[in-house]
Amino acid sequence: MTARKRRASLGRGHGAARPCMSFRLKERAARSSGTEVPDSPRFPILAKLLDARERLSLQVHPSAQIAPSLGGEPKSELWYFAAADDGAEIFAGVASGVQPAQFEQAIDDGRREPNWCRGCAVKSGDSFFVPGGRVHAIGGGNLLVEIQENSDTTYRVFDWGRADDEGRPRALHRAESMRAIDFGDYGTSTR
Repeated sequence: MTARKRRASLGRGHGAARPCMSFRLKERAARSSGTEVPDSPRFPILAKLLDARERLSLQVHPSAQIAPSLGGEPKSELWYFAAADDGAEIFAGVASGVQPAQFEQAIDDGRREPNWCRGCAVKSGDSFFVPGGRVHAIGGGNLLVEIQENSDTTYRVFDWGRADDEGRPRALHRAESMRAIDFGDYGTSTR
């Protein structure tokens, strides 16, 4: 069965989550643990269903150590691949030995083939951890569940030459990205 057919069998969502869902989860956690759950403006984790039909932007989220200096929030993610087409892949971590100056030069040159990032084949049932600081992109042909820290801080590193609705190159966050990327992180394999 192809990833597209598996996607269809999962069905489609019915709009946005109800505003009271966070309160209900918090209330249930307090009852089951017997402890008070602290007030917060939002639930600390977020789960998404991502249907990547084409390669998504190369991006990075800051680690807890660097986020405050960038004025952002840290974010780590876990990906579970519900379906993956044959040949599906992800990009995670810089290629071994790539230095920051080389990485920036590859972005400047607009290289579409990410030999400056580590590629990894994926299949249905795989999972992958993306800690803050790890540069990453999801390749086309992947349907995955993303469980993440609830943070809005994402820096777009590279967008494969795509344009916005008005034909201009999409905005990149070059300075923030270069500070947030862990150049000693060469990624790991899926499990």
